[in-house]
Amino acid sequence: MRRFTGSFATIILCFIFSIVPFKSYPEKLTVIYTGNSHASLYPCGHCPASVGGGIARRAHVIDEIRSSDKNVIILDGGNLVAGGSFDEASENSKNDMTRSDFYLSTLASIGYDALGVGEAEINFGTGFLEEKIKKYNLNFVSSNVDIKGVLPYYIKEFKAAPASKAAKAPSLRVAVVGLSPLEAYKHAEVKAEDYETALQKTIVALKGKADFIILLSALGDAETSQLAKKISGIQLVITSGPDLGGSPENRINDTLILKSSYMAKQLGVVELNIEGGKINDWKSKTRRLSLDIPEAQKIKNMMPACFADSDCPNKEGLVSSCQKPAELSSACAYFEATKIEAIVITATGCPFCSTSATEQLLKSGFLGINFRVIDYKDKEAQELIKKYAITTLPAFILPAKIKEEKNFQGIEKFVSPKQGSFLVRRELSGMFLFLGRKEAKGKIDFFLNMHDKEAASLYGDLLDFAKKKKVLLDIHFILPLDEKSEIPKEEVKMALAVKKLYPAKYFEYLRERLQTIDSIYWIEIMEKLGIDYKKVSQLAKSNDAQDLFNDNMKLTQELGVTDGGVLLINNTMVFKLLKLEEEDLNKFFQ
Repeated sequence: MRRFTGSFATIILCFIFSIVPFKSYPEKLTVIYTGNSHASLYPCGHCPASVGGGIARRAHVIDEIRSSDKNVIILDGGNLVAGGSFDEASENSKNDMTRSDFYLSTLASIGYDALGVGEAEINFGTGFLEEKIKKYNLNFVSSNVDIKGVLPYYIKEFKAAPASKAAKAPSLRVAVVGLSPLEAYKHAEVKAEDYETALQKTIVALKGKADFIILLSALGDAETSQLAKKISGIQLVITSGPDLGGSPENRINDTLILKSSYMAKQLGVVELNIEGGKINDWKSKTRRLSLDIPEAQKIKNMMPACFADSDCPNKEGLVSSCQKPAELSSACAYFEATKIEAIVITATGCPFCSTSATEQLLKSGFLGINFRVIDYKDKEAQELIKKYAITTLPAFILPAKIKEEKNFQGIEKFVSPKQGSFLVRRELSGMFLFLGRKEAKGKIDFFLNMHDKEAASLYGDLLDFAKKKKVLLDIHFILPLDEKSEIPKEEVKMALAVKKLYPAKYFEYLRERLQTIDSIYWIEIMEKLGIDYKKVSQLAKSNDAQDLFNDNMKLTQELGVTDGGVLLINNTMVFKLLKLEEEDLNKFFQ
């Protein structure tokens, strides 16, 4: 038999490959994403101009991206319906349903490819969702719940130009799958499947149909991360759900996880380089929707100008009023702000005694408010302190006419009527000075939650400062409010037993213990410091330890302190310590 030579075989192979092209597809995919938007039609009313937001502004940016990028898919991770505790614009069911309807109509007009199904999507029952899916022809996707009109997956195909007229155009087939929170849908009596089973079944069903899979997960961070560790085949995840903080992007194995901006104040944009069906590289191009970005007029025309006064654009020195709210004929009207003269009594020479946060909050609701600040030692302040029986500072005194303002209901529960005026309560004003307490110079009472993340560093810095300045330091323990076990309490009793039996070694014991608070290292620490563990343990378990505990908690309960990291200085001034600034703290002990 005649054999081909090596060179001839090479020629044959080259010829075959020239007429049978490799399967290929576009290397780049641009994913535009939102989530946890809760029908956010308008810019953030209380945010700076750099934050902005709003669906019309978002639509303009999406149009810009579409015009510059070839392969674009637009997704929402879910929780896009209005209402519920996470919706900061929620008013009542009627208005929330109306706002959701307008919002869904704009998403359809923008051309969102697929939408996740979160807990918010059944705020008004499954019938509402089914109706809107049909009305606006939206691709809601969930692989684990059974709702009429909701798809188990959605596929979008991107085609590239063929190598020749005879060749078939290569393509990238992107599948979008979704997962919805199991307990919420079971509670709503919706048939729902567990996450792993549903996701595995969907991935199998997509075999041969998709080259790249994106998951819209409305489960929150922890559950989503666990699934990414267990299940392969998902290349990209867009999340929504109850976890609003945390990192905006995370990589677990081959899966890239992206978190949506709350209330869609930013537009998520990521450019993916895809190779062999996997993400080879990515570049985040998230866009701020600042107020200087134009709005898409088509989208603006589809929705009311406002649902509430806060939806109206700010105009310097003017109060906005939403006319005919929630109607297409609604409009924003503006009026000159009522002048309101408020008095703030504070300690003007105190480095920690800032009242700016409360002033800004009041200013946001009452544009015409003016604050006259006076020091508590001044004669006028002393007369006002006596008149209104003020016991703590700062004190905000508001005139009676503030009650006539439309926004008064927003602060009504934070003010108390007194002597023909309103005094702002501690919950809003904050507190940094007790006026009725006897001053004890050269003393710091530190309220310590041993399980706080920053407890060790704050305590260590404070102890060093107290030794350096020869300041008397006393520790008062705070128990974690969310702790159900007895461990924190037993930890405190052990520390108080050390204080009772070895007072000279107490502060160093605390320093060492806070460094290893999550481990049971009592014995090693005590041996290092020359403390008899058995003796301390015996006292900590006795009835005497409960008396020590109760005594230590007296000041905590008297002042109503519930957080760790709080300082009481000289028995009169109280502050929350985030970081010890020695220069500022020095001013109290000169």
